[in-house]
Amino acid sequence: MKNTENLQHRLSILNYRYDKLLELNQKHHYTFMILGENAKLIPNPKEEKYTNLLLKIRVEKRILMTQIRETNLKYCSNINNGIKALISLSKKDLHKLTSV
Repeated sequence: MKNTENLQHRLSILNYRYDKLLELNQKHHYTFMILGENAKLIPNPKEEKYTNLLLKIRVEKRILMTQIRETNLKYCSNINNGIKALISLSKKDLHKLTSV
């Protein structure tokens, strides 16, 4: 149980950081083009670092969500019940469900 609480705490921290980065982009415009020398538009030099950080957070969030689901008994029982329901359908039942 303690492990699940740690995972959920880490997930909440990552969610907060992800939201904070999105807010900072609205303020500092990391993904916008900027004027360079000779008044030409160039990509913001911080854009790559910003997008890489967002992607790393998303990957870690996905891993944590998967781990939390694996340890959740209710989620596992729902999956098992769904598999049993699919197996219990016969060829005749499937034909009735899919025919017009």
